[in-house]
Amino acid sequence: MSICSADVKHLLVALLFIVFTTYNSYAAGTFEDQVYKEFKSSINSDEVYDGALNSFHFKSEVKRQLLKEHLKLLFSNDALVDEFWLELKSLLGRPITNNPNDINLIVKNSALVAMSYVENLSTKGMLRLSANERKEYFMQTYEITNFMDDRTCAAFQFGNDFIDPLKIREVLIDYYNSLSDAEVRHKLALVRKAVFAELDKYPMPKIITSNDLYLADQAMSSALENWAATASKEEIQNFVLVLSNPSAYSYRDQCHAAKTFLEIVIGMDGAYADINRIQILQSIIR
Repeated sequence: MSICSADVKHLLVALLFIVFTTYNSYAAGTFEDQVYKEFKSSINSDEVYDGALNSFHFKSEVKRQLLKEHLKLLFSNDALVDEFWLELKSLLGRPITNNPNDINLIVKNSALVAMSYVENLSTKGMLRLSANERKEYFMQTYEITNFMDDRTCAAFQFGNDFIDPLKIREVLIDYYNSLSDAEVRHKLALVRKAVFAELDKYPMPKIITSNDLYLADQAMSSALENWAATASKEEIQNFVLVLSNPSAYSYRDQCHAAKTFLEIVIGMDGAYADINRIQILQSIIR
């Protein structure tokens, strides 16, 4: 659900070609340290950032520069580089050759790891931010969904199907191009704030008591009742059935039900509404 996932994917594609093609120049005993140093130095290269962003077709050069700045700020954080390196180490456990197919496979797998890792990190970080920032996160997720086809939308919202990284890239380009430069700057800043909040272990929200959960359930019930009061019986029935077993229904039905639920969650106000948003974020963290 993070808007930086595809940007990081393409950055890592460029980086990992640099890193893995240098493998054979290192002795086995020094491989990890040497590749780590190469990885860390390459990640701050303008050439790498520009190469990653050249495949993005922005309507505004300012937007392109904002994405470049976003990536530079993300990866100037040593903790992020170190944590992500740990995620990649499992891919370095077997001999790597100069075979293009071998390298392509590693890059592809590493890029998918990057997307999953950064998305999960930013989602975790949202738990450490304010109630208003969490609400904005859900609104942003809804806005991005509006640019997806039904299949991608269903996979994005329910996580029960493969998501094509190229599709996500196209969606993000369309989404960014629909925003003003100021809006792009703000939304990217929120992603970075969430990532750094998690890396720096900002304080979590207050401990949620059993009474808080009870009142949060009441708030959700009220929100659902308010929605149902203006919906048809068919809409209500379809909504309940799809949410109870998404994969049994069409992509279009899944997407519609997920967006309806997001609308309900976004429309909720108050502390107990935020507890519901916290619970949803906790449920999707890996």
